[in-house]
Amino acid sequence: MAKETSLSDATTASGAERRRSDRLLIPVELRRPRDAAPPVAADDVSGHGLRFTAREPLAENAAIALSMAFPEPTMAGIDVTCRVVWCRKTGDGSYQAGVRFEAMAAEDRRRYVAWFCDHLIRAQLDIEERRS
Repeated sequence: MAKETSLSDATTASGAERRRSDRLLIPVELRRPRDAAPPVAADDVSGHGLRFTAREPLAENAAIALSMAFPEPTMAGIDVTCRVVWCRKTGDGSYQAGVRFEAMAAEDRRRYVAWFCDHLIRAQLDIEERRS
């Protein structure tokens, strides 16, 4: 699951900010608890939510439970309850969905924020290094 960590463009066509926090293009595997289906990929994550590929349409504003698995073997998985913000069908018949984190255990939230901030700092340093 090696993929370069980078910052995602978080602006609208007019240039206005439309997200609460920076986003990273980094792979995370998602499962729905008690679902035997293989994991799906999320590769656009933020401190407040993520975008992922879904097999079926998800109703806007629906609450869904997800289990996140991270590329680093030292980072234990995290369970989170999310709210579906949007869901769109793609050209290949799958769906892209954006969700906002709603509930996460306090210790999991701490670990997630530390993981996210670490990758955010690395991505920013990579950008600055390429500019110099």
